[in-house]
Amino acid sequence: MPKKQVPNAALGAEEAAGVMGVHYTQPGKKVQKGLLSCRYVTCNEAEDRAFAVYSLKECEEDFADYEETYKAGKGRPRTKVEDREFVLKRLLSEKNLIDYDDAISVAEAAEILGMVRSGVQYLLAQEKIVARKIWGERSNAANFWIVSRKSCEQHAAATAKLEKAGKKAGRPRTGTNI
Repeated sequence: MPKKQVPNAALGAEEAAGVMGVHYTQPGKKVQKGLLSCRYVTCNEAEDRAFAVYSLKECEEDFADYEETYKAGKGRPRTKVEDREFVLKRLLSEKNLIDYDDAISVAEAAEILGMVRSGVQYLLAQEKIVARKIWGERSNAANFWIVSRKSCEQHAAATAKLEKAGKKAGRPRTGTNI
């Protein structure tokens, strides 16, 4: 895939591994060795759990380097190269690829929007903010969302504008003990 066409999309660990043609544990190991970079986004308000987000563009560059090295007769074959085409096709068919620098978690989105995480899930279902579930075959991968910070900030600004105009967003409150 030519480098011009690759968006700088945010990926989960299994997605990054698929793009690079390696086992899902390898992106983290590459980060530890300084061969790849990632950003950590928090999973909860306590900030005691986080997941890594990788750049599609950087993963593509890593694979291109591997191909050059391997064709030159150096290095070992990667274990999951056969999955790469499927993963790329799946990723590039995604409607909401979030830019690597724009990626945040649901917990961070909740903080920006001034609501609880279940409120963010509601906005996701209503498609009022942009996000996508990270893909992976392991059971916990589907629990993580990559959310667009820009879309959260835009929604928060639109909501604030409605509140200033006296048009409260959402259902009107009926009591004071809420």
